[in-house]
Amino acid sequence: MISITNPYGGEIKVPLPRWYIGVIVEERYELIIGAVLALEINPSADSVLETIESAIIPLVAGSKSCALAIGLGRKVFPNQMFEQLAGQGFSILRMDNGWSNVAFDVIDNVVDTIGCAIHLGPVKAWWGRDTIERVFGQTTRSGLQRSPCTYGSGPLDSRKNNPEQNAVAFELKLSDITSALEHQILLHNSSPTGALMMCSPMDALAAAIDNHGSTFIPSPLPVTTQELPLLMYHTDIVTVRGNRNKGERPYVKLGPWRYTNERVSSDFSLLGLHLKIYSSLRDARVAYASCVETGEVFGKLLPPNRWQEVEISWSVRGILNREGANHRRKARREMHSDEWAGPAAAVIEACTEGNKANVRKKALAAANATAKQTPQENVCEHEPNGISPVQSESEPAQQGGATQSGPVRNFVCRGRGS
Repeated sequence: MISITNPYGGEIKVPLPRWYIGVIVEERYELIIGAVLALEINPSADSVLETIESAIIPLVAGSKSCALAIGLGRKVFPNQMFEQLAGQGFSILRMDNGWSNVAFDVIDNVVDTIGCAIHLGPVKAWWGRDTIERVFGQTTRSGLQRSPCTYGSGPLDSRKNNPEQNAVAFELKLSDITSALEHQILLHNSSPTGALMMCSPMDALAAAIDNHGSTFIPSPLPVTTQELPLLMYHTDIVTVRGNRNKGERPYVKLGPWRYTNERVSSDFSLLGLHLKIYSSLRDARVAYASCVETGEVFGKLLPPNRWQEVEISWSVRGILNREGANHRRKARREMHSDEWAGPAAAVIEACTEGNKANVRKKALAAANATAKQTPQENVCEHEPNGISPVQSESEPAQQGGATQSGPVRNFVCRGRGS
């Protein structure tokens, strides 16, 4: 059970049986250069692309953020600490043969955007990626497996102690997980290792950048790619909506939000046309549009005003909307309007509406609801034979047309039918 805090301070509880961490490591210095927290049952291609992008495009720390990306609260990765590494590419990317890694979206986007070679290696051969496996093990053992709701490293791990109950009791927050991962990344990058002659990976990288005679060769990506990183951009075709008669200016609907700008909102001739939207999956506020029919470029679209200062990814927005809707439905089911109107109003309404054939059914339901709210000391004693006094059809009806009925122990009214 993970609790996510929205920008307004409310907490949304998300039950997740499993979630993942994506990490990208530089092999020469064993330096963690990118990481992403994926709240998914199975990792997706978007999580892989976001992990790769975190190692290339530096994140800007912000106070108002609902993103899952690590490094938004403080500087964690090398590209955030060294300006020379902003937009730095690489020549070879080694990955395992997981379904999310071999997806067409991952392979095509990485080759087209970065221009590097992708090495997947043999299947089930972890020893070919011993560096990343060792970093994963160290980060997990020193960080997440010390949590009270951990499953440990296996069924026989003694650290496992009722993880499901502890997860519900402690209500693990997303900010706590992100903070723990950031701490472990900083600890790993700044800890001296024997492989570097007791030098830390971050110090070794800083020395290589300052030394012009080292093997470090700057290979930044083109400026256009850095300004508009296409790794995490998604393409959609949407229709321009609006209503001139109602004064509703033109806009496009992308997900749960409405996007527009000054150019689109001022031209009602765009109604019904189709726009091609390039939206960032990492930041839902970023979207660019062009017209499919005319080819006109409208530039950047603006999200709703309430979200313009809040950085939130598509995945977090979907989680908040989905789980928030579930909590809202549950809260509405627990609310009963008859408790507000009072029992007397419920009885009168049930007896006066409908035809004569439905009066007894509605009066029975209203009497049951009234009896449940009646204090025990006000309940009349029932007859010794267990049958309450009832009103026959020949007797006059009570006020409002209600059938007179004496309450019994199980609050069930019994009468003679015609």
